[in-house]
Amino acid sequence: MPIQPRAIRAGRRKDALRLASHNVGGPPAVGGLQHKLRNATNEWVDNNFHMILVQEVRIGYAQSTSIVSAINAAAAARAKLRGRKHAGFDFLYCVNSTNAGSAGSMILWQRQLVSNGSLEVLPDVPGDRDSQGRLMVARFKWGGHTLQVGSIYCPNDSVHRQQFITDVLAPAWARNPRNSIFMGDWNFV
Repeated sequence: MPIQPRAIRAGRRKDALRLASHNVGGPPAVGGLQHKLRNATNEWVDNNFHMILVQEVRIGYAQSTSIVSAINAAAAARAKLRGRKHAGFDFLYCVNSTNAGSAGSMILWQRQLVSNGSLEVLPDVPGDRDSQGRLMVARFKWGGHTLQVGSIYCPNDSVHRQQFITDVLAPAWARNPRNSIFMGDWNFV
């Protein structure tokens, strides 16, 4: 059964930024994660999402490049099948520094948006990557606006979740509260 991404559309114009949040619940085995992400990529390409915020990737930094290469190969194949072209995705990733097999948050964006000038990726600042792999923040310029985008994977335990929200998420949000979009797996309703 395919995983359905949660998506929002920032506005109603044709050039609106299309974002999706997708918790892949990645297994520790890289091959299994590559398979899951290739399937998810079909949905991302079919819906022409500009940016995807991915949670629970559960891999180390060294594996992230091969995972994104698999995503890009799947995106190119799916786009070709649909009679389109897809230049692939670039990404930022944060991993749990003490246990790469847990958490992991990623932000992917379409390369062609950068090459055609629609999207500008701004430099990292301290606090963009959570050391537990639960928050990856990036800043972009899109349509004359500077946006802060965050991929969030909150802890399951309510005490740890509240501590994460207070100590990590709130300060990140406070850097740009009026132009921020934080999406992900909040682990509570």
